[in-house]
Amino acid sequence: MSIEDFFFSLYETDSKDETVFLKQFIALYLEKHRLLKAIGVSRDGIQRFTHLKSRKNFDVPLCDPTPEQLARLASVINGVIF
Repeated sequence: MSIEDFFFSLYETDSKDETVFLKQFIALYLEKHRLLKAIGVSRDGIQRFTHLKSRKNFDVPLCDPTPEQLARLASVINGVIF
């Protein structure tokens, strides 16, 4: 499963509070690698992104991550990479 597929799967299931930061993190990663493009200015804590290949739009909630969220993300990434 690619990172793009994983990002898409986050939108296929019911949104949970714990996926909010993950959606934002992966969207920024995909934007950096030019797979997503931010559309317009964020409004009401939501940034719209377009997947450039499929032209699908995704509304990504924006949040300020807590130290706990960052630690949890770091442990997940370490588990996947190492």
